[in-house]
Amino acid sequence: MQVEPEPTASTEPATEPKTPRKPAVTPSDRGAGKRLTAPKRTPKVPFSTQIEIGTARRLDWLVRERRYKLTDITGDALDELFDKLGVPTADDLA
Repeated sequence: MQVEPEPTASTEPATEPKTPRKPAVTPSDRGAGKRLTAPKRTPKVPFSTQIEIGTARRLDWLVRERRYKLTDITGDALDELFDKLGVPTADDLA
């Protein structure tokens, strides 16, 4: 899966600034449980896995078309899964 790096000020063209599209994921979007949250500024740890090609394509589309970050998609998806399975929160496990 290829995720293009986010543009920086030095790589942006000298034309009009691009305004990212507002994410439009709602609970009615193919069973999405909740709207993806805004970028989180919390400490993170490395997490790596392999996924099926079809899943990678869907992730690429979401990152490209809706301008979400892969880490936020992954975090939100795991949080929703943990909630459905009744896994205690991180604060409860501390």
